[in-house]
Amino acid sequence: MKTFGMVLMVVAMLMGSSAVGMAKNRTVKGDVVKIDGDFVEVKDAKGQIQNLHTDKTTKRVGEIVVGSTIKATMTRDGHAKKITVVVRPVVVPPNVVSTDTK
Repeated sequence: MKTFGMVLMVVAMLMGSSAVGMAKNRTVKGDVVKIDGDFVEVKDAKGQIQNLHTDKTTKRVGEIVVGSTIKATMTRDGHAKKITVVVRPVVVPPNVVSTDTK
């Protein structure tokens, strides 16, 4: 009977640790290359494209636009929990005339 109880305890611990391992978040840093509805494509430092899914539960810090450098916390299944804009691209309006007199 003690052996059966020990086996059950070990199985429960293994199942619990695998569930916890699956729930861990990961961080993605990179440049936004495309925004398509609820999806944001980010090119990371290794040049790989990471697809982030966003919805109303995603916390956004800053305005996310193509060209922004972001840091995102996401689940293993690709849902973005939080996206923070680290660097926003500078956009010069087309009607601005340069005053450079070189």
